[in-house]
Amino acid sequence: MFEYVESQKSDFLVLDLKGVLDLFAAAEFRRFLDGRMKEHNRLALVLKDVTHIDSSGMALLIAAQRSYKGRSGARFVLVSASTEIRSLFRLMFIEKLFEFVDTIPAGATVES
Repeated sequence: MFEYVESQKSDFLVLDLKGVLDLFAAAEFRRFLDGRMKEHNRLALVLKDVTHIDSSGMALLIAAQRSYKGRSGARFVLVSASTEIRSLFRLMFIEKLFEFVDTIPAGATVES
């Protein structure tokens, strides 16, 4: 099962994710996320309660990260990823594509 809760912190839209981000969850979550990414220039996905991400979930995260890359003032961060989830990114050689943080940045600005 996959769930998410939406909130706002500082200038970030925060999505707290919980459960397994797999093929079934990724399809529905993509529709939701596409709309939010258009409305918000800064997005934080909290991964502390994500137990597994399959290739469909990873593809979704890569697409989201790419949509923010190059946007003026935009920032996309992955927050509080567990050791297991971080290791998935390492094993797939995609860890360097993402900005991993322990907490949601407060009032941080991004250089253009």
